[in-house]
Amino acid sequence: MTEVLTGTVHIAGFEVQFAERIRQRCAWCGEILLDQELALVAIHVDPDDFNSNMTFSVWPAGKQVLHDGNYWSLLEDLPADLPGIINVDPRSCTRIPPELTIETKGKTDQ
Repeated sequence: MTEVLTGTVHIAGFEVQFAERIRQRCAWCGEILLDQELALVAIHVDPDDFNSNMTFSVWPAGKQVLHDGNYWSLLEDLPADLPGIINVDPRSCTRIPPELTIETKGKTDQ
């Protein structure tokens, strides 16, 4: 039986927090991986101290995240033959042509 691979794998970038909102994008193609209003979902670091800082789980930067419809999953790195190198998942956005992942408005072909 052949395994069917669906969805797109993204490379998690660093999260950015501005005021009470947190956002995280794919470091490669810019797809939004996370966009949350912290007041609605954050939890206190110390549940006994309401004035403690709030925290929110984000995808680890540099790791591969699978997005398939409503399904999200952190993928394990696929080891390669060389130390310190990982194999890229065949569903990775790094395999999508750049003209499909970046805004080209205002640019002309030469």
